[in-house]
Amino acid sequence: MPFSYDTTARPHPFMTTGLVEELIANLAALPGVEVVALGSAAQAADDELAPEEIARVLDVDYVIRGSVRQERDRVRVGVSAIETSGSLVRLSKVYEGLTENILDLQAEVAVDIADALAVTVTPAVESRLEAAGMRDPEALALYYQAATLRDPPSDPVRSQLAEAAYRRVIELDPGFAGGYAGLAYVLATRAWWGLSEQPDTDAQNALNAARTAVEKDPEFGWSHMSLGIALNVVGDHDGSLRAARRAVALAPNDPYVLAFSALLQAYAGELEAGPSLARSAIRLDPLSARTPYRNIAGLTLFHSGRFEEALEVLLENVRVGGPDGPHMAYYRAATYARLGRVEDGRRELERASSFPYEFHLRAFLSAFRDPREADKLFESLATLGFDPEEASASRTP
Repeated sequence: MPFSYDTTARPHPFMTTGLVEELIANLAALPGVEVVALGSAAQAADDELAPEEIARVLDVDYVIRGSVRQERDRVRVGVSAIETSGSLVRLSKVYEGLTENILDLQAEVAVDIADALAVTVTPAVESRLEAAGMRDPEALALYYQAATLRDPPSDPVRSQLAEAAYRRVIELDPGFAGGYAGLAYVLATRAWWGLSEQPDTDAQNALNAARTAVEKDPEFGWSHMSLGIALNVVGDHDGSLRAARRAVALAPNDPYVLAFSALLQAYAGELEAGPSLARSAIRLDPLSARTPYRNIAGLTLFHSGRFEEALEVLLENVRVGGPDGPHMAYYRAATYARLGRVEDGRRELERASSFPYEFHLRAFLSAFRDPREADKLFESLATLGFDPEEASASRTP
């Protein structure tokens, strides 16, 4: 759950945005442990649910609660681990240290939680915790903030803000793979979504950044996922699949890794593999609205021919206020068309042209290995009166 925070000093950026995210990432790396994403945990906390209710809503066995108090150059972190089946407290401990050593403190918390859950800390996790202690806390905090800016990739303003944030992460901590992986994601999706004025250059720069991320940290799931996305954009689908599968192997509990692996599977032609991965991402983060998981699930279900399921999850994304853009309005329209709901489909076509920025559908679909998958969408839209030769949506603000 989100930690409560109290300070009599200038708030430390890692304390306010990064402590719990990094703790989640480290716990999720433990064998046999699945950790619900912070967004869903925060929603449950806002609803002030008891541990038993949290267990029901999020399907969890343990709840981690904590508090952080910062006074001048020192920090005090209180942590408890509660078993939801009987509200049994498995861990209750206070950690104190210098603010500048907060990452080492967080690593100690992760190890103690693992002990409380009777989970073995593997050498790979030990190495991750040791490396985390050498990260720049401000860079790590900004890395997590940037992740909230980047979606939907079809929004050029968000893309630019995320790029600036990731470039700053690289400046603050050039040894941290996350900055390069995030930059690769932004540049690759910008070229992929047809937002770039120099798509070939952005795609190549994305590939270079992703390869740097893998070089900096070959055990970081997002290093390989960013490489998979960049390789997909340049048309290397086999390489993209290898990178995506490596990312899932390294980060099987990261919902973003699972969701984008689903997307890359679909673009590479592995149509049956995508929906289950996307559903797993939703299961790990069921309450977060501003995530792309439902959109990705809908896209993979559409290309698998499961149109009723696709429509259900695409509309769920709209209902919860998830990220939206012209690309998803097109998919909703095409799904309605496949189900014979022509008027609903035409309303979605109108919505696709209502966003205050230009979007090139043909560029977005060009990354499919099999061009017939793009044709599947265009043919569906054509039944609604859409002209494939005008495959972009734009509106003057």
